[in-house]
Amino acid sequence: MNRYVACIMFEMMQYRRSDIDRTQDFIKMEHNKHLCPTLQKKCEEIFDSLKKYHRITYDIQGPRDMGTDVIIRFEEKDETRFICFQIKSEEDLKKKGYLKTLKSQFFDFETHFISVSDYYILLCCDGKQNKEKIRLIEGEFAKKDKAHVVEPEFALTFLRLNRIHIDALIKSILGHDDVVLRKALTLVSHLTPNERGVTYYLIWARTYESKQQISFEELVDSPFINKLYEIIPDYDREWFDEDEIFDDEEYEDEEEWRKEFELRGLDQTSRLSEDLNTLESDFITMDRGTKTFQVILEHVLPLMTLMIDGQIRYSYTGDDLLEYMMNLLGPMKGYEGPIMDT
Repeated sequence: MNRYVACIMFEMMQYRRSDIDRTQDFIKMEHNKHLCPTLQKKCEEIFDSLKKYHRITYDIQGPRDMGTDVIIRFEEKDETRFICFQIKSEEDLKKKGYLKTLKSQFFDFETHFISVSDYYILLCCDGKQNKEKIRLIEGEFAKKDKAHVVEPEFALTFLRLNRIHIDALIKSILGHDDVVLRKALTLVSHLTPNERGVTYYLIWARTYESKQQISFEELVDSPFINKLYEIIPDYDREWFDEDEIFDDEEYEDEEEWRKEFELRGLDQTSRLSEDLNTLESDFITMDRGTKTFQVILEHVLPLMTLMIDGQIRYSYTGDDLLEYMMNLLGPMKGYEGPIMDT
């Protein structure tokens, strides 16, 4: 189990890039008062989630010296190993000689720690206003094997991950070889985020609310469905195949591509109706007489199994359970979840 610790932490650090404009939030965050405690808490939440799979021996220590701010100590094959973090706030980077100080801290770290898996430098600053400083720091540590410079967009996402995102990401990493997870990924790989969300909702209603059929009006009135369609822009289906478009060099640049796929401007009811039509026969059936929908359980058993696992393992219910499913089999373009709301 412990061999996954360093891998999971690395994946968490690269989980999702925030909008660079949001990194202005770092300007009002102080190194010791806000950033260090938040980082320590986030590490503790990650290990709390890991413990739901296996017993693991670890210790997380707060603000330190010896070139580190936060230290994770864990046991791996009867050997004590460390993951260390150094935070650079907006104010830190304003100080004269900030780069010299950072290099000195890294040297201090190397002197005191031998069995280190990774050393993370979190740049918690305004990404736009500090582009040159970020570039210099990345260049300075590019050849340091164990050093990872975490850009502000990724640092902000990491510090604002909630437990649902953490649990879902850990499940996806530890379940990489899980046949159920692989089958579930195959089932939804061709679906847009909206279509996935509707499918999960119908499974949840059947499994936990004992609703054999559900009407269109009930779907429209669902808070989860409303939130889903509010978050996800109304792009054409091909918008979600952006990578394929650029791989085929069909469009010369992103601006040209975006002009092609303007928002369509359909209302939620029309969008939901389209998605239900797409899902029909593969995942759901419609009773034309009563105008109700029913999920085809034998076609979605892997998805139902993962949902039940999320409920049992993490005690998620209702919208939290649906949110977990959206992130477990994602993250997907067009669906960002509540990261920035925390």
